[in-house]
Amino acid sequence: MKIQPDSSPVPVETPTAPARSAAAKEAQARPARPAPEPHAPHASAPVASPVHDVSFNVNRDGDGRIFYVVTNANTGQVIREVPSEEVRKVAHGIAEILKQAQSQKQGKLDTKA
Repeated sequence: MKIQPDSSPVPVETPTAPARSAAAKEAQARPARPAPEPHAPHASAPVASPVHDVSFNVNRDGDGRIFYVVTNANTGQVIREVPSEEVRKVAHGIAEILKQAQSQKQGKLDTKA
């Protein structure tokens, strides 16, 4: 069912009794709705959005792991690093712990008597 805007005033029946209902009084007092503008200025105006010139760089950290850096091409300011520096530090710490555990494990030889 298609609903179309109606620009005509709401028809009101005049009651034959002297007392009219409150809804009828309100409908009669209400002004007619204006017809919608065919091209409302707010509907056709372009949406303002910030335009950024960005630069994408692929880097390697000290452990040889790849990470990406997104920078503002105009200012050189870093917008985002993926993964972040904090995550890379945690990964480095985990790698160090695993290396230590592996070296300790290799230092112990199981011999059979």
